[in-house]
Amino acid sequence: MRRGVVAAAVLALIALAVVLLASRSDLTDRPDPVNGDQLGMESYESAADYRSRAADSLAEAPADQPVWALVTFAAPLDARAADEATRGLDRVSAVVAHEAGLIEVPEPVAGATRADVFARELARAPFEADRLDGVVAYDDGSALRALTRIDDVAVVEALPSDAAWGRIGVRPVVLH
Repeated sequence: MRRGVVAAAVLALIALAVVLLASRSDLTDRPDPVNGDQLGMESYESAADYRSRAADSLAEAPADQPVWALVTFAAPLDARAADEATRGLDRVSAVVAHEAGLIEVPEPVAGATRADVFARELARAPFEADRLDGVVAYDDGSALRALTRIDDVAVVEALPSDAAWGRIGVRPVVLH
């Protein structure tokens, strides 16, 4: 009987220790910091310097391997024009709207277009947004380099092939 009481007391102490340690955890108190790759302009960077750095990153993107990239439009585009500019891309995972920031988007389902998805997600944004400044896309270097021949596309910045969605930070790009 005495052994049972001692065992129960030890288990209670262990349980108490686990609860105390878990209560000190800060995991739910604030979001995890982005500790991955970054897209967009550095705070000290000029538009010309950013364009140069983005061009270098795009030149290094492998032709046959998909990478994440920030595609910045020459001027804000409506959903239909943004769809046309990104039509050849394999995947668009987020849109950038100046008013609303970065908005994750799904790929369209059968019968819908990216324009439909872009318009729907902009309408859901917490701030009124009807134009897109750019997109975060996933495709190979060849497809991304082809975007630079589209008049509506100002800059394409690519990340290394080991970048992972969910660990990518996106900073604003101001070219004007």
